[in-house]
Amino acid sequence: MVRKRALFLGRREAFALLFLGACQGGFVDAIQPPLQAGDSPDDVIVLPDGGTAVVPKPPTAGDKSVCAPRVESRLALLSDLQQLTALRAMLGEDALTGDDLPQAQLKPFMQKGTVVNTSLVHTRNEWARMASEGKPPQHGCSDAGCAEKFLRTFTARAFRRPVDDEEIKDLMEVYTLAAQVSPAHGVQRAVEAVLAAPSFAFRREIGSSKDGVRALDAYELASVLSFAVSDGPPDDELWAAAADGSLLDPAERKQQVTRLLAQESVRETVTGTLLAAWGLGNLFGAAKDPTLFPSFTPQLMASMYHETEMMVSDVLWTRGAPVSELLSTNRSFVDAPLAALYGLPAPKAAFSPVELPATQRSGLLTQASVLAMLSRSDTTSVVARGLFVRGLLCMAKTPSPPESLTDAISDLLKQDLSERERAAVRAQNPTCGGCHAGIDPYGLLLESYDPLGRYRTSKDDEPIEVKGAFAGTYEGATDFIAQVAEADDFGHCVATRVLSYALQDDALAPKDCQVKEALDGADPTALEMDDLMQRMLSSPSIAYRKEAP
Repeated sequence: MVRKRALFLGRREAFALLFLGACQGGFVDAIQPPLQAGDSPDDVIVLPDGGTAVVPKPPTAGDKSVCAPRVESRLALLSDLQQLTALRAMLGEDALTGDDLPQAQLKPFMQKGTVVNTSLVHTRNEWARMASEGKPPQHGCSDAGCAEKFLRTFTARAFRRPVDDEEIKDLMEVYTLAAQVSPAHGVQRAVEAVLAAPSFAFRREIGSSKDGVRALDAYELASVLSFAVSDGPPDDELWAAAADGSLLDPAERKQQVTRLLAQESVRETVTGTLLAAWGLGNLFGAAKDPTLFPSFTPQLMASMYHETEMMVSDVLWTRGAPVSELLSTNRSFVDAPLAALYGLPAPKAAFSPVELPATQRSGLLTQASVLAMLSRSDTTSVVARGLFVRGLLCMAKTPSPPESLTDAISDLLKQDLSERERAAVRAQNPTCGGCHAGIDPYGLLLESYDPLGRYRTSKDDEPIEVKGAFAGTYEGATDFIAQVAEADDFGHCVATRVLSYALQDDALAPKDCQVKEALDGADPTALEMDDLMQRMLSSPSIAYRKEAP
C-alpha cells in the first residue's frame, strides 16, 4: 500500500517515497483526493451566497485564442523556507527555532536543480521530530476517539486537502502504538508522522483531466496562491473558499489575493520574493578587501539589504506607487553608516526616510546593496553589473563564455586595467565581442559608483567617462534609468517574476502568451503591485496544467 508507507514514520520508507515522488511522480495516485462538486471546468458552480459562477473553459491544443498551460501536472517540493513556514503554521511560530534554520533573506527564487537526497530527507524528518516534541499541538485528548477527531482536522490542514478514512486509519495505528506510553505521546507521534509525510512536503498540482488539460481543484488552487504570496499554507479564509468551491471562480481568486496582500506579513514575503528574484541575498556573500574598504562590515551589509527592503516596501505598499517607481524614486531609508556612504548627514533615527541626490541616485539600480553585491573584492565589475541590468529587464540570457577562454579571462582580470579598458579588450575579441556588446555598456553606465556603491566622478585621478557607454545615447546612469522607467520592460519583467515564482517556471519570459494574457489592457508603467498580482495570480496559468507524459 503506497499511501500507508508514505505516511508512516520509517526513515527509509520516507526517503524512498520522497525520492520517487520528486523524480518519477510515483505516488501521485496515492494522494489523489476525491473530486469536488464543480471541478469540471465547464461547470457552473454554486457560490456560498447562493449565486453562481462559470468556471472558464480550459485551453485546448487546437484553440489559438487562449494560452495553453506551460507547466505539467506535478508534485512540487516545498522549499526549505516553505517547509519551515508550513510547519510553524501548524504548530506555532516558536515551534522550531535556531540559527541554522532557513532565513527569508537567503531564500532561492527558483528550486531548479534541488535534489531530494539523504541530507534533505534527514533534515526535514528532524524538523518534524523536534517540532512535534518541542511544541506539541494543544488537543486535550485522553482517548482514541478524541485523538482521531483531532488528527482528521490536523492532517487535512497539514496536507492541504481532504483526507480519507484509510489515511486516518494508518495514523491511528501510529497513535495506538505510541499511546501505550500516554495518549499525549500517541498524538505527538502521529503528528510527527504527518509532518514527515510526502503529502506535507509536496504541493499537489494534479487536478482532473479534460480535453488534454488538467484543471486544478480548489484545494490545489488554494495552495498555489498561498505559497506564491506567503511561502506558507492557506489561512482559514482561503481554506474555506477551497472547501466550498468558490475558489474555482477567478473573481474569487482575485478577491483572495487582494485580501492576502492587505496583510503586512504577506507584503513582507512578496517584497522578499522580488529581492530573491534580483539575487539580493548574494550581498551577504560579497567580500571586500579590508585594507581598501574597512567600512564594509556585516553591519553595513545588513543595513544595505534593509535599505532596499524598506525602499521596495515603501514604493509598493506604503505609497501604492506604480511598480516603475522602483527604478525612478529618490526616496530611501538610511542609518548612520549608510548616510556616510551616501554623503548625507547622520539621521536622527535609524532608517529615517531621506531624499537622495537626484543627479546621483535613482531607485533600485543605484542602491548601495546592488552596487556592492555586483563588485569584486577590490574593484567594480562591468560584466556583473551589465548582466544584472539585463536580468532586471528580463532581456534574453547570454551564453556563458566557452571553456577555452577561461585562462584568457583570468589573465584579463589580473591585469592592471580599468574596467573600461577591460571592456575594450573584450570588444576587440571576435569570440567575446558579440555577447559583451549587449552587456558591458550597461555596466559602464554604472562606473560612477565604486565597489561599495559610493558615488564618484574619478578613479585614480582619472575622470570616469560614462556618456560614451552607448555612443552618447545617455548622459549617465540616472538618465538611462529615467528612460527605462518610462518604458514597458521593467513592469513586464516584474509581472513575469511574480508568475514565475508561483509556477516555479524559470523559463517564463515577458514575450510569452501567458504573461501577455494576464497583462492584457494594462499600462506597465502605471501598474501598481496589487493590480499586477491580482492579474497574474487569477490568470489561467495558475489554474491549469499540461498532462504529464
